[in-house]
Amino acid sequence: MNHQMLTKRIYFTISCIMLLVLFLFQGSSLVRQKYNRYDENIYANETASFDAGTQFTVQTDSAAVLSDSHAFIVFIGDTDSASGTTIRQWCTYTKRNLLTYRQISDYRTYREKLPDAVLLDAAFVDCNSDLSLLTTLTSYGISIVWCSLPDFNTIENNSVLMDFLGIANAVSPSLTVSGYKLYSGFLLGGESWYIANNEGEEKYQDFSLDMPWYIPGNATKTYMAAELDSSVYGTIKTQDRPAVFWRKSLENAYIFCVNGDYLSDTGGFGILNAILYELKDYAVTPVVNAQTVSIINYPVLAFEQEDAMDAGYSRNTASVLENVIWPDISTLSEYLNSRFTFLFTPQFHYQDEHEPVSQELEYFFRLLHEKQFEAGLSSTRDTDTSIREKLQKDTSVYRTFLQHYRFLSLYAKESEISEVLNGSPELTNTLQTIVTEKSSNDGNGLFAYVGNDVLQMKLLSDGTAYSYKNDFIQKSLNTALAYSSIGVDCTEICNPTEENENVLWDKFYQKTATALAAYLPPKSVYQSCTVTQAASRIRAFLAVDYSSMRTGNTITLQIKNRSEDTFFMLRLHNEEIEDIDGAAAEKIEDGAYLITPERDTVTISLKK
Repeated sequence: MNHQMLTKRIYFTISCIMLLVLFLFQGSSLVRQKYNRYDENIYANETASFDAGTQFTVQTDSAAVLSDSHAFIVFIGDTDSASGTTIRQWCTYTKRNLLTYRQISDYRTYREKLPDAVLLDAAFVDCNSDLSLLTTLTSYGISIVWCSLPDFNTIENNSVLMDFLGIANAVSPSLTVSGYKLYSGFLLGGESWYIANNEGEEKYQDFSLDMPWYIPGNATKTYMAAELDSSVYGTIKTQDRPAVFWRKSLENAYIFCVNGDYLSDTGGFGILNAILYELKDYAVTPVVNAQTVSIINYPVLAFEQEDAMDAGYSRNTASVLENVIWPDISTLSEYLNSRFTFLFTPQFHYQDEHEPVSQELEYFFRLLHEKQFEAGLSSTRDTDTSIREKLQKDTSVYRTFLQHYRFLSLYAKESEISEVLNGSPELTNTLQTIVTEKSSNDGNGLFAYVGNDVLQMKLLSDGTAYSYKNDFIQKSLNTALAYSSIGVDCTEICNPTEENENVLWDKFYQKTATALAAYLPPKSVYQSCTVTQAASRIRAFLAVDYSSMRTGNTITLQIKNRSEDTFFMLRLHNEEIEDIDGAAAEKIEDGAYLITPERDTVTISLKK
């Protein structure tokens, strides 16, 4: 048997190849470390130059509204109620003025200038004496939107009211339904079923399932209806299912009905947008165009829970943070094509002996920079430490090991905002955005200025658990604003207590991945943004003003306060864009386009 000797040439060739492989692996790592400016926030210069003084102001005085060129809405009700708050904020977002009355008889200027619609809170309507005036309004071409309905007995015993509402049969004052079907063409995102088909899906059902049963009559169109248990109610025809949203067509106007309290929360914004779209031959509105995911309180830089981490994962804290959690978060962001923002605290407990580890800080900030993620602050701390004490201690940590990073965003409870603004000036003087916990619609809307130049952004969806109601709200926000603000709170993972010591990352991650994949489809045309990028677009959204006009097949859009962060949404009925001048257009779905204006005047040509 012949054995070929290893010649010097072969030995040299193999050595060169091994050296090349070593260089490729080690060299790329050295290059990344050398040029990884992890101590700089790459988003520090992306904030639009708008503040509280530039945002659109809704006119509410009758004389001012009638003389102003903006469209307006009439609301019969209380603007401090839940639905009234939604309507007031919606007018701000859509750049409409608002006239509010406690009773319909007080509205007398309808002959001078027609509103886009009259919105009614049923609690402020006399269903006997007010019907004649409402009928008069419709004869002028003014559409009526019932934001809530009168009680069942009032409707059932008043045939004139039933006809006005488009109800053919009032079947039951209350029944328990199985779920809901949202038909396509109303909210963006297509048809959706919110019904648990098996026991495993029951955890997703958080809609109220009790409602009155009304069957719409002739000349009506239903946008959302309830599903009934066939074992209890038998086979129900599609047109006989309990209606949630429907429209009745009149000769010159429409009557819209909302059967439930759907306008009392953030889901109401998209519903109102969809209703106004159904009233017109087209609808164009400014939008934010930002999808944000905020990872709250991960990572942590102090190893305060070593025993709990060892018990749950058989690893130390550093290994759990680096080798268990980070790979999943990184993979999820790639799948969603999303840029996450990490709003975290260096430590949870400020009164013990555990201090932040500088190596962990450098490790994670290098990773964040490589993935183009953003880092922000968090006010989370133990109960024995004030916000001022916490921020001052955090300042010493960051300024020692991370001297040049500009923290532009911070997570805090809404009740802590003033304390945060008066905390450590060295750390908060660059602060531009405060992200607050998910809360009810309390009058401040989705976002608001809390100082002349500091913007509050609310987390609107819980990214750790999918639910049908949250899915519906997300569709609504995409319809109204092309916007989402989702929070993933990792506090119970990174700071386990006796109450949540059994909450482990694998199950937590499975629920989070399910929720984010549903709320943020990876092929969405909406832009994934960090908090700072989204805040810049929100500032531009609040400041922009516009007017639009259609002549034949041409829509002309005039824009004021336009910036590179300005976006619009155009919705059409059975038409599409043939040509556009002064802007770029991207199709969202049939009949819906995202418009990015490049000039103050945009001309859109349509075709059937």
